[in-house]
Amino acid sequence: MNKDQLSTGIPYTKTEISLLKDSLTLWLTRLGLFRINELVGVKDSKTRLSQKKFQSDVLPRFPEIVSMLSDSLLLVRLLEAILSRRISGVHLRPASRSQSIFNIRKCLDLLKEEKRMSRKWIWRCDKIYERDQVSCLGLLEDLHRFHDGLPRRSDPNYFKDGPYIVLEEPSSAPQLRSEDKVLNFGALSGANEVKSKANFEERDQLSQIININSDKHYEQLQ
Repeated sequence: MNKDQLSTGIPYTKTEISLLKDSLTLWLTRLGLFRINELVGVKDSKTRLSQKKFQSDVLPRFPEIVSMLSDSLLLVRLLEAILSRRISGVHLRPASRSQSIFNIRKCLDLLKEEKRMSRKWIWRCDKIYERDQVSCLGLLEDLHRFHDGLPRRSDPNYFKDGPYIVLEEPSSAPQLRSEDKVLNFGALSGANEVKSKANFEERDQLSQIININSDKHYEQLQ
Protein backbone atom coordinates (compact mmCIF):
# COMPACT_ATOMS: atom_id res chain seq x y z
CA MET A 1 0.00 0.00 0.00
CA ASN A 2 1.53 3.33 -1.05
CA LYS A 3 1.30 6.73 0.60
CA ASP A 4 -1.68 7.84 -1.48
CA GLN A 5 -3.62 4.73 -0.48
CA LEU A 6 -2.82 5.21 3.20
CA SER A 7 -3.90 8.86 3.09
CA THR A 8 -7.43 7.92 2.00
CA GLY A 9 -8.04 4.74 4.00
CA ILE A 10 -9.20 3.09 0.76
CA PRO A 11 -6.74 0.79 -1.05
CA TYR A 12 -6.90 2.52 -4.43
CA THR A 13 -4.16 4.42 -6.22
CA LYS A 14 -4.23 8.19 -6.57
CA THR A 15 -5.31 7.89 -10.21
CA GLU A 16 -8.06 5.39 -9.34
CA ILE A 17 -9.39 7.65 -6.59
CA SER A 18 -9.43 10.62 -8.95
CA LEU A 19 -11.30 8.66 -11.61
CA LEU A 20 -13.69 7.25 -9.01
CA LYS A 21 -14.61 10.80 -7.97
CA ASP A 22 -15.23 11.70 -11.62
CA SER A 23 -17.32 8.57 -12.09
CA LEU A 24 -19.48 9.29 -9.04
CA THR A 25 -19.99 12.91 -10.06
CA LEU A 26 -21.20 11.83 -13.51
CA TRP A 27 -23.46 9.17 -12.00
CA LEU A 28 -25.15 11.66 -9.68
CA THR A 29 -25.56 14.09 -12.57
CA ARG A 30 -27.10 11.41 -14.80
CA LEU A 31 -29.60 10.66 -12.05
CA GLY A 32 -30.78 14.27 -12.37
CA LEU A 33 -29.66 15.40 -8.91
CA PHE A 34 -27.90 18.55 -10.14
CA ARG A 35 -29.68 21.31 -12.05
CA ILE A 36 -26.77 23.07 -13.67
CA ASN A 37 -28.52 25.70 -15.80
CA GLU A 38 -31.29 26.92 -13.49
CA LEU A 39 -31.80 30.17 -11.66
CA VAL A 40 -30.62 29.61 -8.12
CA GLY A 41 -31.66 31.46 -4.98
CA VAL A 42 -28.58 32.82 -3.22
CA LYS A 43 -28.68 34.58 0.15
CA ASP A 44 -27.58 38.19 -0.05
CA SER A 45 -26.13 40.34 2.75
CA LYS A 46 -29.62 41.02 4.09
CA THR A 47 -30.38 37.27 4.21
CA ARG A 48 -33.09 37.65 1.59
CA LEU A 49 -33.13 35.51 -1.50
CA SER A 50 -31.92 37.04 -4.73
CA GLN A 51 -31.77 35.35 -8.11
CA LYS A 52 -28.45 34.34 -9.62
CA LYS A 53 -27.73 32.02 -12.50
CA PHE A 54 -25.33 29.22 -11.67
CA GLN A 55 -22.44 28.93 -14.11
CA SER A 56 -23.48 26.61 -16.94
CA ASP A 57 -21.68 23.43 -17.96
CA VAL A 58 -19.87 23.12 -14.63
CA LEU A 59 -20.20 19.94 -12.61
CA PRO A 60 -19.80 20.14 -8.84
CA ARG A 61 -16.42 19.18 -7.47
CA PHE A 62 -16.21 16.25 -5.10
CA PRO A 63 -15.64 18.35 -1.94
CA GLU A 64 -18.87 20.18 -2.81
CA ILE A 65 -20.71 16.88 -3.13
CA VAL A 66 -19.35 15.90 0.29
CA SER A 67 -20.73 19.17 1.70
CA MET A 68 -24.14 18.47 0.19
CA LEU A 69 -24.14 14.97 1.67
CA SER A 70 -23.43 16.57 5.05
CA ASP A 71 -26.46 18.80 4.54
CA SER A 72 -28.37 15.49 4.05
CA LEU A 73 -30.82 16.52 1.34
CA LEU A 74 -28.63 15.18 -1.46
CA LEU A 75 -28.53 11.78 0.27
CA VAL A 76 -32.33 11.81 0.66
CA ARG A 77 -32.85 12.58 -3.03
CA LEU A 78 -30.25 10.02 -4.06
CA LEU A 79 -31.98 7.23 -2.14
CA GLU A 80 -35.34 8.23 -3.57
CA ALA A 81 -33.85 8.00 -7.06
CA ILE A 82 -32.27 4.57 -6.63
CA LEU A 83 -35.10 3.07 -4.53
CA SER A 84 -37.81 4.63 -6.73
CA ARG A 85 -39.92 5.73 -3.80
CA ARG A 86 -40.45 8.70 -1.60
CA ILE A 87 -38.75 8.87 1.78
CA SER A 88 -41.28 10.31 4.19
CA GLY A 89 -40.72 12.01 7.51
CA VAL A 90 -37.50 13.84 6.59
CA HIS A 91 -36.65 17.52 6.95
CA LEU A 92 -36.97 19.00 3.46
CA ARG A 93 -34.90 22.04 4.34
CA PRO A 94 -32.58 20.96 7.17
CA ALA A 95 -31.44 24.03 9.07
CA SER A 96 -29.52 22.52 11.98
CA ARG A 97 -27.10 19.76 12.86
CA SER A 98 -29.82 17.68 14.50
CA GLN A 99 -32.06 17.88 11.43
CA SER A 100 -29.27 16.90 9.06
CA ILE A 101 -28.18 14.04 11.34
CA PHE A 102 -31.81 12.86 11.53
CA ASN A 103 -32.06 12.73 7.73
CA ILE A 104 -28.70 10.99 7.28
CA ARG A 105 -29.49 8.37 9.92
CA LYS A 106 -32.90 7.69 8.38
CA CYS A 107 -31.30 7.12 4.98
CA LEU A 108 -28.62 4.82 6.37
CA ASP A 109 -31.22 2.84 8.34
CA LEU A 110 -33.15 2.27 5.12
CA LEU A 111 -29.99 1.02 3.43
CA LYS A 112 -29.43 -1.46 6.26
CA GLU A 113 -32.71 -3.10 5.22
CA GLU A 114 -31.41 -3.72 1.70
CA LYS A 115 -29.73 -7.14 1.54
CA ARG A 116 -27.67 -6.28 -1.55
CA MET A 117 -26.26 -3.09 -0.03
CA SER A 118 -22.65 -3.32 1.15
CA ARG A 119 -22.29 -2.58 4.87
CA LYS A 120 -18.92 -0.94 5.50
CA TRP A 121 -19.98 2.71 5.32
CA ILE A 122 -23.66 2.67 6.34
CA TRP A 123 -22.77 2.96 10.04
CA ARG A 124 -20.94 6.28 9.66
CA CYS A 125 -23.68 8.84 10.16
CA ASP A 126 -21.50 11.25 12.16
CA LYS A 127 -18.60 10.92 9.71
CA ILE A 128 -20.84 11.82 6.79
CA TYR A 129 -22.19 14.84 8.61
CA GLU A 130 -18.61 15.86 9.48
CA ARG A 131 -17.74 15.78 5.75
CA ASP A 132 -15.28 12.95 6.04
CA GLN A 133 -14.27 12.41 2.41
CA VAL A 134 -13.23 8.77 2.91
CA SER A 135 -16.64 7.80 4.34
CA CYS A 136 -18.52 9.77 1.68
CA LEU A 137 -16.44 8.34 -1.15
CA GLY A 138 -16.90 4.78 0.13
CA LEU A 139 -20.64 5.20 0.68
CA LEU A 140 -21.23 6.68 -2.77
CA GLU A 141 -19.22 3.95 -4.46
CA ASP A 142 -21.23 1.26 -2.67
CA LEU A 143 -24.48 3.04 -3.57
CA HIS A 144 -23.42 3.12 -7.22
CA ARG A 145 -22.67 -0.60 -7.11
CA PHE A 146 -26.04 -1.26 -5.42
CA HIS A 147 -27.87 0.83 -8.03
CA ASP A 148 -26.20 -1.05 -10.89
CA GLY A 149 -27.01 -4.48 -9.43
CA LEU A 150 -23.53 -5.58 -8.39
CA PRO A 151 -23.16 -8.09 -5.55
CA ARG A 152 -22.70 -6.98 -1.97
CA ARG A 153 -19.13 -6.52 -0.77
CA SER A 154 -17.91 -8.15 2.41
CA ASP A 155 -14.79 -8.42 4.54
CA PRO A 156 -12.03 -9.54 4.70
CA ASN A 157 -11.56 -8.78 0.98
CA TYR A 158 -13.91 -5.81 0.76
CA PHE A 159 -12.00 -4.04 -2.00
CA LYS A 160 -10.91 -7.10 -4.01
CA ASP A 161 -12.90 -5.99 -7.09
CA GLY A 162 -11.11 -2.63 -7.19
CA PRO A 163 -12.82 0.73 -7.74
CA TYR A 164 -16.18 0.76 -9.51
CA ILE A 165 -15.58 3.32 -12.25
CA VAL A 166 -18.10 4.01 -15.02
CA LEU A 167 -17.23 6.94 -17.26
CA GLU A 168 -19.03 5.95 -20.47
CA GLU A 169 -22.69 6.64 -21.13
CA PRO A 170 -24.81 3.75 -19.80
CA SER A 171 -26.40 3.19 -23.23
CA SER A 172 -23.06 2.89 -25.01
CA ALA A 173 -22.02 -0.43 -23.48
CA PRO A 174 -23.66 -3.48 -21.85
CA GLN A 175 -23.56 -3.81 -18.08
CA LEU A 176 -20.31 -5.43 -17.00
CA ARG A 177 -19.44 -7.24 -13.83
CA SER A 178 -17.09 -5.28 -11.59
CA GLU A 179 -14.11 -7.56 -12.24
CA ASP A 180 -14.59 -7.17 -16.02
CA LYS A 181 -14.56 -3.40 -16.04
CA VAL A 182 -11.71 -1.58 -17.71
CA LEU A 183 -10.71 1.83 -16.40
CA ASN A 184 -11.27 4.38 -19.15
CA PHE A 185 -8.43 6.78 -18.40
CA GLY A 186 -9.16 8.99 -21.43
CA ALA A 187 -12.87 9.43 -20.87
CA LEU A 188 -12.63 12.72 -18.98
CA SER A 189 -10.37 15.68 -19.39
CA GLY A 190 -10.61 16.20 -15.63
CA ALA A 191 -8.72 13.07 -14.69
CA ASN A 192 -6.48 15.00 -12.31
CA GLU A 193 -7.34 14.64 -8.64
CA VAL A 194 -10.08 16.94 -7.41
CA LYS A 195 -8.85 19.78 -5.21
CA SER A 196 -9.42 19.10 -1.54
CA LYS A 197 -10.85 22.51 -0.61
CA ALA A 198 -14.44 23.30 -1.55
CA ASN A 199 -15.57 26.75 -2.72
CA PHE A 200 -18.27 27.44 -0.15
CA GLU A 201 -20.05 30.04 -2.26
CA GLU A 202 -20.49 27.44 -4.99
CA ARG A 203 -21.49 24.88 -2.34
CA ASP A 204 -24.28 27.20 -1.17
CA GLN A 205 -25.47 27.63 -4.76
CA LEU A 206 -25.48 23.87 -5.30
CA SER A 207 -27.36 23.31 -2.04
CA GLN A 208 -29.97 25.80 -3.25
CA ILE A 209 -30.27 23.84 -6.50
CA ILE A 210 -31.23 20.77 -4.49
CA ASN A 211 -33.57 22.68 -2.17
CA ILE A 212 -35.37 24.58 -4.91
CA ASN A 213 -36.02 21.44 -6.92
CA SER A 214 -36.96 19.18 -4.00
CA ASP A 215 -40.67 20.08 -4.01
CA LYS A 216 -40.86 19.42 -7.75
CA HIS A 217 -39.07 16.12 -7.20
CA TYR A 218 -41.47 15.00 -4.46
CA GLU A 219 -44.48 15.85 -6.63
CA GLN A 220 -43.16 13.47 -9.31
CA LEU A 221 -42.90 10.65 -6.77
CA GLN A 222 -46.44 11.01 -5.53
